[in-house]
Amino acid sequence: MKKDLCEQVVVNILALRKLQEKVRFKLMVNTVITPKTVGEADAILDWACDLGIWYSPVPMNCGPEVNDELLSNPEYRALVEKILERKKQGHKILGSKRLIGRLMKGDEIKCFPTLKPHVDPDGSLLWPCKAVANFEPAHINLLNYNSLDEAYHAAAQTIGVDNMHGHGPEQCGADCNWMQNFVSDTYARGIKNPVTSGVLLEIAEFVGAV
Repeated sequence: MKKDLCEQVVVNILALRKLQEKVRFKLMVNTVITPKTVGEADAILDWACDLGIWYSPVPMNCGPEVNDELLSNPEYRALVEKILERKKQGHKILGSKRLIGRLMKGDEIKCFPTLKPHVDPDGSLLWPCKAVANFEPAHINLLNYNSLDEAYHAAAQTIGVDNMHGHGPEQCGADCNWMQNFVSDTYARGIKNPVTSGVLLEIAEFVGAV
């Protein structure tokens, strides 16, 4: 059953790749890498690169952090370097080189979750984010407001987000190793130093423009 399912997924991806000739969309293979699937993730990387399909690598987390067994695995570390090299060669790997390396290695970040809001299908937003560990996030229904700015202003009255990321008594209490956290870190650097931060190059790398 598992083999049949995998074969069907491959067939569907190939069909979607063919459809791109007539319909413009971004086809991407998202691969969650676990200690037991490093070899498979490596093979999928080669397959996606050969076909010109976008590849999005995601390391397995335990809670908010990268799995320790994964980080200590020499095979995984070699795969990370291979992914970065493929990115340098111009293959379609999602993210900038800096972001990919930091995400895959579980590097320390400064997270600014409200710079990249995640809205649920019902129009609700957890403020400042869903992963906050030290207190209950505020539930904001965006459908009750005329604009995102108006909703943000109301949300900021419930929980302040200055110096939110960290393990202090009024901080989030988490170090989430998710792509959106690294993206928010990049956004913040760009806002503070738009010229010298290199954020414009990172954005271009992220979308595959360079």
